[in-house]
Amino acid sequence: MRAGPFMRDSDVILIRRAFWEDVPAIEAMQHASIRTLNSRDYTAEQIRGFLTYFASIDEQLIDDKCLFVVEVSGDIIGSGGWSQASMKLRRLCGLERASAPGESRAGVIDIRSVFVHPLWTRRGIGSLMMKILEARAQAAGYHRADVIATMTGAPLYRALGYRELAQPSLTLPNGLMLPAVYLQKPLAPLH
Repeated sequence: MRAGPFMRDSDVILIRRAFWEDVPAIEAMQHASIRTLNSRDYTAEQIRGFLTYFASIDEQLIDDKCLFVVEVSGDIIGSGGWSQASMKLRRLCGLERASAPGESRAGVIDIRSVFVHPLWTRRGIGSLMMKILEARAQAAGYHRADVIATMTGAPLYRALGYRELAQPSLTLPNGLMLPAVYLQKPLAPLH
């Protein structure tokens, strides 16, 4: 990973679909992001638990062609994906009880695996990734995006128009609680 606060004129930003051979680089970038950026909101023990139990690539996102990476001069500096919404993520946070009776998850996506390498934060990489994910989901006919974000990631989603609905806690298998934020945003229909 090339360090430094500025891009060179020769740097090229590429957003592309993730492939199986990208998994080690994506996981290394995500782990660096979690360790560094989440340290202001979580304890070292919570971060270790998060890395142990939740910080791995969901293989289905790659198979479904719904995981994307941002590269600069060949280095993966960001990632993001989406999947058709399921109750799995909501159950992890105890949110299934918060569902309205008869609420349908059809037409809804879950935003997943949005990370930016700590050397590349505050440069619009996360916002760019979210615009790509939302546009892809809209083109596929989805009308709403849900996300369960870390406390660290929640400000990005709020800035992009996501509305906070709850602050659940993920229960890690080692018994630790990981505070999170549940947000959602309607996706404008394509004309």
